Amino acid sequence: MKRSNMARNMSIPRYPRVCAKCTKDFLARVGTQKYCEDCRESINALGRGENKSLSFKYKSKICPKCKKDFIPTTGNQKYCISCRQDVIRERSKSYTEHAPQLKTCPQCGEQYEVTGNNQKYCLKCSKFRDSLEFYRNIAFDNLPNKCNRCGKPVTYKTSHVHHKDRDHGNYTVGNLEILCIPCHRNEHIIRDSKTGKIITNK
Repeated sequence: MKRSNMARNMSIPRYPRVCAKCTKDFLARVGTQKYCEDCRESINALGRGENKSLSFKYKSKICPKCKKDFIPTTGNQKYCISCRQDVIRERSKSYTEHAPQLKTCPQCGEQYEVTGNNQKYCLKCSKFRDSLEFYRNIAFDNLPNKCNRCGKPVTYKTSHVHHKDRDHGNYTVGNLEILCIPCHRNEHIIRDSKTGKIITNK
């Protein structure tokens, strides 16, 4: 047979305490309980947002621009809502009206206007660098569309772009040359003079 709720509650040890909020005496269920039952309910309701009158509010401030009092919605709010929008517009306007900054693109050597904080290349080279073979676009835009070894006319699909110093991170025009597929294969493959077998790829 189950015990009643009253018998179950009476069996729980109680600890005499003083409520930290209303300073009333009460019997705590655990030794670390700080508040009585009524104060606990009000605190929980405040945390859940049920008691709007007790909800937290920041202290009023004076807007440095319009000199009017306002209640901030965050702790670091400096301007009132209307002045905050004006400040944002003024800052964005000052950013867009600054003098254009010119740099030299390390890829193509042309000057370009910087549009971003970390922009290193011009917009054309940056677009090419988004693809895996952007150096092919650079070579075909600045070099004759023929093999640099045998002089055979080639197209974008029937040719390779070779890095002269074997550094695939060097995409300058002087380091690139357009080769047909057989010439590019001969550039990187070493064969045995007697057997004709591939010795190594370099």
